[in-house]
Amino acid sequence: MLVMRYSGLRIRDVVTLRKDHIRGGKLFLRTAKTGTDVFCPLPPDVLSALKAIDAKGKYYFWSGTSKPKSAVGDYQPALRTLFNLAKTPRVHAHLFRHTFATELLTAGNTLETVAALLGHGSTKITERSYSHWVKGRQEKLEEAVKNSWAQLGTVEGSA
Repeated sequence: MLVMRYSGLRIRDVVTLRKDHIRGGKLFLRTAKTGTDVFCPLPPDVLSALKAIDAKGKYYFWSGTSKPKSAVGDYQPALRTLFNLAKTPRVHAHLFRHTFATELLTAGNTLETVAALLGHGSTKITERSYSHWVKGRQEKLEEAVKNSWAQLGTVEGSA
């Protein structure tokens, strides 16, 4: 969950994460869905958690013997059980990706930056899903509303 939360990767990319994809505190991989390269630094807590995993072979969370789809299928019910036990039944793995993206945009990062980190082939995909979180865009929309108040003679802050 930490890797999904702080990298924005899809569950398949996390489940099949190879140890050699983490170098110098950064994650480097080609996403399974789009084939896009992703480069992302990881927080020290995530790196420590990965280091603590006693994984045999070249993967952190997968043996490498089954098909990736089967491995993801094994993790989905386990995560669902965990979320239910935590009394967060509407949570699912992909929400970690959304959290990653919205926090980046709320912090003022560009759609281009977020698209690259998510492994989107185009900013249009990112814009379609997250445009309402773009800080600069929201500020411009709020300014447009306030400007309309001035044109209509409405005083800001009145009820």
